[in-house]
Amino acid sequence: MQKIHVLEIKAPHGGYIYPVVIEGDDEMLLIDAGYPGQLGTFKEAFVKAGLSIDQLTHILITHHDYDHMGALREMVNEIRNLKVITSSEQAPYVEGIKKSLRLQQAELIFDELPEAEKQSAIAFEEALKSVAFAKVDRIVEHSQMLDIAGGIQVIMTPGHMPGHLSVYVDLSKTLVTGDAMVAENGTLLVANPQYTLDMPKALDSIVKLSELNLERVICYHGGEVSSNVSKKMAEIKASILGNEGQ
Repeated sequence: MQKIHVLEIKAPHGGYIYPVVIEGDDEMLLIDAGYPGQLGTFKEAFVKAGLSIDQLTHILITHHDYDHMGALREMVNEIRNLKVITSSEQAPYVEGIKKSLRLQQAELIFDELPEAEKQSAIAFEEALKSVAFAKVDRIVEHSQMLDIAGGIQVIMTPGHMPGHLSVYVDLSKTLVTGDAMVAENGTLLVANPQYTLDMPKALDSIVKLSELNLERVICYHGGEVSSNVSKKMAEIKASILGNEGQ
């Protein structure tokens, strides 16, 4: 039997993130790992969901932003035989072979910032540098079916970052978007352009997601949307395609 659990994790600077656990008969997959230092918070969230973090067998990292892989190394160190999954484009950043794209972006714009914003920018860069890396055990590709926790499909959704992953669960018609989309008060939205490295690709990815048979969408920022999902996705698709034609 497959069960999907949406965790509510408090973010260090306010608000919440919504990592997802997919539970199967013999395996359990976590999608994304929160901020650095949040292992204890995740343990509490697992208990609240009626689970134990020690049951985790796999963790899929949608992309290497510090709020998505921040506690990954802590989890790998804590949980025996935990397997890390991501895309080929993201793997070098998860493993620390390449410098974080978000850190590169922050460094690139630093000199252009007003003096009043530079102190917070320095703090942000330090937060990015605090992320500990982890070995990737499995590379996945677009449309690949993973026989994990009852079965999931990997959907490549580049734009927010190259190699960004989303996950589709056919059994429950559920989409886990990572940062490919966000939710706000039950409304699905395009992710913030400020943090999207390639907006045209991000919009193309949303169009691709809109073609899935969906009843439920879970966004890392904003949580679950399960009302009129197909209609909402069709409206976003129409808006994107309409704007492209102008």
